[in-house]
Amino acid sequence: MVEFFGVRHHSPAAARLVARRIAANSTVFLEAGTTTYRVAEKLMGHDLTVVTNSLRIADLLVTNPGTELIMLGGHVNREYMSVQGATTTAEIANLQIDVAVLGCSGVGERAVVRDTDPRGREIKLTARRHASRVLLVAGHDKFPGIGAYNAIDVGDVDLLITDHPLPAAFPTLPTEVLHP
Repeated sequence: MVEFFGVRHHSPAAARLVARRIAANSTVFLEAGTTTYRVAEKLMGHDLTVVTNSLRIADLLVTNPGTELIMLGGHVNREYMSVQGATTTAEIANLQIDVAVLGCSGVGERAVVRDTDPRGREIKLTARRHASRVLLVAGHDKFPGIGAYNAIDVGDVDLLITDHPLPAAFPTLPTEVLHP
């Protein structure tokens, strides 16, 4: 595990798997989060339009010459260094996203993506509605994880990418699961 931003984080192997599934010249939404930050690192040097609500991801990609960067507006969440709220979701709704890369606080045993904040829930719902494909990237510790808010159903995710196989006791999910 690696620690950054004060958060212990898993190997970047899952982030590499996500990056390999994003075609050049795509419009990609990268949701704020530690795992999606790892994905952003793996997208350095790619020719993409990246849409994000993450101040950290924007800071990372702003100097990348191949990236057309769209930083969403909204209320700043200092804890997560992101923007959220009605402005953020309205701006997402005005875009056509080829691939939305979402993180999560957990995946519940009833195949629901969980979030700890209702504004994060709204971002996931809006991104899902306006993306051609949805990739969920989550470390193995997110099964079942935490979060009081049901964001989206795992069945609405095109591909779930994680760093290890799911726990044997975890129920079968209604989407393809990929891991290194």
